Amino acid sequence: MLNDIDSKWDGITVFYVAQLADRLRFFGDLLDEGTRQRWTDRIARAAEFLLDYDKLNQNNVNYSIGWAYALERAGSLLGIELYRKRGEALMDLGLTCLDEKGLLFGEGVPRHERSPRGCLPVDIGYNVEESLPLMALYAHERGDDALMDRVRAAYAWHLKFLLPDGGWDNSLGTRKFKWSYWGSRTTDGACVGLVLAAQGACDWQRTAFLEAARANMRQISNCQVDGLLAGGPHYADAGQSPCIHHSFDHAKALAILAGMGMLGELGDGGDAQGSATVHAVGEPTSELYPDLGIAVVNAGDLRATICATDWEYKRDICTSGGMISLLHHRGLGPVLAAGMGSYRRIELANMQVPQRVRHESLVPRIEVLRDGSVWSSVFDVRASVSSGEGECPVVSASGVLRDADHSELSKSEYSVTYAFDTEGTYLEVSANLQQGVMVLPLISRSREPVETEEGKVIITRLGVADTRLGAMTLEILKGSLRLPYGKERIFNLTPGFQALKVEIASGNEKVKFRLSFSE
Repeated sequence: MLNDIDSKWDGITVFYVAQLADRLRFFGDLLDEGTRQRWTDRIARAAEFLLDYDKLNQNNVNYSIGWAYALERAGSLLGIELYRKRGEALMDLGLTCLDEKGLLFGEGVPRHERSPRGCLPVDIGYNVEESLPLMALYAHERGDDALMDRVRAAYAWHLKFLLPDGGWDNSLGTRKFKWSYWGSRTTDGACVGLVLAAQGACDWQRTAFLEAARANMRQISNCQVDGLLAGGPHYADAGQSPCIHHSFDHAKALAILAGMGMLGELGDGGDAQGSATVHAVGEPTSELYPDLGIAVVNAGDLRATICATDWEYKRDICTSGGMISLLHHRGLGPVLAAGMGSYRRIELANMQVPQRVRHESLVPRIEVLRDGSVWSSVFDVRASVSSGEGECPVVSASGVLRDADHSELSKSEYSVTYAFDTEGTYLEVSANLQQGVMVLPLISRSREPVETEEGKVIITRLGVADTRLGAMTLEILKGSLRLPYGKERIFNLTPGFQALKVEIASGNEKVKFRLSFSE
């Protein structure tokens, strides 16, 4: 099977076989005998094709795991043990990318190759919405308790990147060009994996996994437009159409749970405050993740990711340079959310074209525009990041401005310090920069009120039903503030937010500002 009519990629056959076999298993009784037989014949032909297929051994890890499940399901359906044995070998291959912590890597090739600074190819969206659900389905099908325990450990680790509103922080992901806040653009959804992992788990894990699944499904529900799933929370505000691909992918996951009799585990919507178990407020922390090239800060109601990865899936995709790739407030939602360094349709048929909108990068960055070239901190994959000790979490970064090919701009060194209040009421950022301006795209729907004062911007944050959630205030302490488009919003399809674009010019090569939050 080909991925698209204009594509020669036939690796997608693994997912075709798996899903067709699942439909026959759960809903085959709804089909007439002739249709059931034709479907079975198709699975038989495709499974034979996959048996000796050799293009996926060193492809992204989601394919190995999906390949294993496809042959397991085909072997079970057709009564051919050879397929199941081949599936075992393929799952063993996929498991070489699951480490003892529960980190699944391999979304990028070579899968096991570390970058110069030691980063691995990791994509949170693909992991939680495709690879781990398929691994959970395989373990459930085989009755493999040991493998399901590994799935539980993996989800427990990945829940560090689930946000209180049910979105996923994939700002660090190698395949973030498909990041859609609720997950990833062409994957099936985390609910199947989380619900299966919850079965037979200890009390804490069961509660955490089900709360996570429900929170994520609420986020997905909030992103629906006329019954279709949009690629992010602000698509409708920005006049962008939803995509049927997202819709049938995630409907497919719900259909599997319905077929297993587990759909009720997702509850009835309930409280919209996310997972109390996963997101309980603890002591302020700042943690470095060398495998990912990031620092993660939790301080009261604030959660931040500072990114300096150098594992590049494609040119100019990753967010690096020690910039904040995500800032989230428990009560107000996303404040900063960096998509791609520059938006390109890496997979033409799987990425939308922006329509009638000011489509710009949402990456917080230091930037110089000169002679048609862009020099940015986000392209510095050699930037350094360190986490300071003390009562308040502090993260520091330094680097130089580079273009998308990583050529360095002369005399462009910069340093940035992020200081977090222990209660999570504010973030203070200080920067030294020889050139450029600080660009700060503050996440904000076009219908949210904006007030401006001297050196200050106040945005009232509205909820889904336009109820007032609170306000975020940007105060310039050093430098000068500029709104290049006034109060008009910019938008980016990845991960699907509108934002108020703010530029801060330096004063004597220094920029300092404070973001504060009130409810």
